Amino acid sequence: MNSLPLIFEIDVYLRHMKFFRFLSLAAALVYNIVYFATIAICYYQIYNPPPWMDYSAFSLFISLFLAYNILFDFLSVPTNIAIITKEISMEFFQVMKGSNISPEDDISLHLGDATHVLLTVGFLLNPYNIFYFLYELATG
Repeated sequence: MNSLPLIFEIDVYLRHMKFFRFLSLAAALVYNIVYFATIAICYYQIYNPPPWMDYSAFSLFISLFLAYNILFDFLSVPTNIAIITKEISMEFFQVMKGSNISPEDDISLHLGDATHVLLTVGFLLNPYNIFYFLYELATG
């Protein structure tokens, strides 16, 4: 659902949701890497098995499980490729850049946005911060 406002360049989404845009970009990259690695593993198991590999029921189950997931999850790949392509292309140009956007307005993701997201996620996952928040909530 994050891809539609990005593809159509909805101004409010592009300006105020950089955190979620970075997370969807990272998830798209990781998903595509794992997906294509799964295709490579499945191909390797079927067409170029190592000599020590036996064809047991378990190895057949793993091969069929990988093949099923490759076929079933194929529709997510074009969406992820669109997200990755759009975020990269927005570094160079914005298609729907109208007259109301000044040159100072930059709606593309940068390395500073990535570090901000990583610092925010690290702050939220730090147990000290969680306990401190709960302590402040309990004691006022």
